[in-house]
Amino acid sequence: MHYILNTTVKVPISHQKPVAGPTIPSQQRNRVGSKIVEKRSLLPGILYTLSYIRKEDDKVNYTFKGQDGTVLVESFRSCQEADMFIAGLRGESIPEYDKFYKNLKT
Repeated sequence: MHYILNTTVKVPISHQKPVAGPTIPSQQRNRVGSKIVEKRSLLPGILYTLSYIRKEDDKVNYTFKGQDGTVLVESFRSCQEADMFIAGLRGESIPEYDKFYKNLKT
């Protein structure tokens, strides 16, 4: 799980391009394309805050609270899928944690 509670996301308005976030030098990353594939039920131009994460059976529910007062629950197959969704909205890359921890053992 890369993104934690109180992470903010904003679906860009269609004419805006997402801006790349900070990177860690010399660290491999999973690249997230600059094109947003999906926005789900989040509306463009509204700032959302990740307020709750709950595991239910075979899915993970992420609750987002909008600055306009809306509360939206998005279901994902895994935390990794949710991280990729959030990273896509933020225009960021996700570090390859598995590879990092594997290299620590050797």
